[in-house]
Amino acid sequence: MLEVDITLGEFNDETLDVSITSGGSPFNITGLTMEMYLKTAAGVSDTDPSTVKLTTPTDITITNGPGGLATVVIPNADLQPGDNVGFYRYDILQAGKRHTALFGKVTVTSL
Repeated sequence: MLEVDITLGEFNDETLDVSITSGGSPFNITGLTMEMYLKTAAGVSDTDPSTVKLTTPTDITITNGPGGLATVVIPNADLQPGDNVGFYRYDILQAGKRHTALFGKVTVTSL
């Protein structure tokens, strides 16, 4: 797990380039499912009504599987005033097991 804080622009469609590594080397994500959760705070349930779930292939696209690279698209509908997004978690699902690769604080800049 790696903590990486991110800043997003309110009202914007945001695109994030993600690099997954293990032991300092690229982690092969070819054919794996990835999920990103946008939450109001750490510890909030994944099923909480305020939680936004982004997943492959709709919102997350693998751009270089062997290189561990993917792109996440966050639609502006999920970055509106009052959404109170303050935390995210990025998971990889492999062989039926969930592994958190990235997590961190989210700052949404008012525009």
